Amino acid sequence: MKKMNKKAGEKLLSIWWVFVLVVIGVGIVSGVAIYHSKDININGVEAEVMAGKIIDCIIDNGYLNPNVLNENFDIFQECNLGKNMFGNGSDFYFSVFIFDNEELLKKISFGGLSIEKECEVSNAVTAQYFAKCSRKDGFAIFNDKNFKIIVIGGSRQTGKKVSGI
Repeated sequence: MKKMNKKAGEKLLSIWWVFVLVVIGVGIVSGVAIYHSKDININGVEAEVMAGKIIDCIIDNGYLNPNVLNENFDIFQECNLGKNMFGNGSDFYFSVFIFDNEELLKKISFGGLSIEKECEVSNAVTAQYFAKCSRKDGFAIFNDKNFKIIVIGGSRQTGKKVSGI
């Protein structure tokens, strides 16, 4: 049997191999560039999570947390919130309103108080970097009385480009 020289076939395959590697490389570089060029803004999600966490802390299975109505109620300790995140001029805000028969019994507010006004404006006007707020309403029972609880959470963190880790 005679062996034939088949080097031309190997050269043809190496051209296709280089082509495939280039296409894969361009795809990876393009995907990374697109990912890093996108702005992210999760204000609405942050506000939604914060308001949900607070209302879940205050209302437990339809019953009002008995400590809420105490004068020395510490919402940060009870609801496991970081107090340093809600200082004056911060990017986070929340308000809790507790009503008994349409009468306001207690109001708890912390954080950047201008965020509430920004949320009112952002409902009327579309703005990319305005604060976003979330409102959660709930009803609870305590000592055979019905209470209405309204929690408003807001976030004003500015959207930024995704940076390398």
